[in-house]
Amino acid sequence: MSRKTGGIILACVLGIFIIVIAFTCGPEPTELPELPVMTNEEQDYISALLNNANTMDGALEEFSTLMIEPQIGIDKWTLDVATQLTIIRLAYDEAAQMNPPASMVNIHSKYMQAMNNFNDATYLIASGIDNLDIGMIEEATNKMELGAQYIEETADLIVAFRAAHSIG
Repeated sequence: MSRKTGGIILACVLGIFIIVIAFTCGPEPTELPELPVMTNEEQDYISALLNNANTMDGALEEFSTLMIEPQIGIDKWTLDVATQLTIIRLAYDEAAQMNPPASMVNIHSKYMQAMNNFNDATYLIASGIDNLDIGMIEEATNKMELGAQYIEETADLIVAFRAAHSIG
């Protein structure tokens, strides 16, 4: 259970890392002056999304480390897990408050599908640990897998958006 959960969380972290890479290292449009220039609003949204993704990346990475060797009943471990779950929930709340430009609504919608699954997983994990319920942990693992899939799809949308726009 803990190895599978750790692996899934690692996949989520890698997916979020792909989003960061898509914006920072993706293909630069070259010699295509006819491409629309990314607006300030689009650039601000990208910046906010990247900050949110970086927060998620850090929390999921730390959570993954904690779940590799669960120490249920040890207060420090429980507090550390609760802290990471809270960071994930706060990142979800922040993402839900973002107001994407019309040209990026599809990206935000896909990102929120990922975030919804990660957020739901945090409640299942907390309940699963509190109640020693492996079924809830497995359900959370499934939500994390789905979240990772949506992160990959988000990254693909970002790459396509970036390829279709020049940066002014």
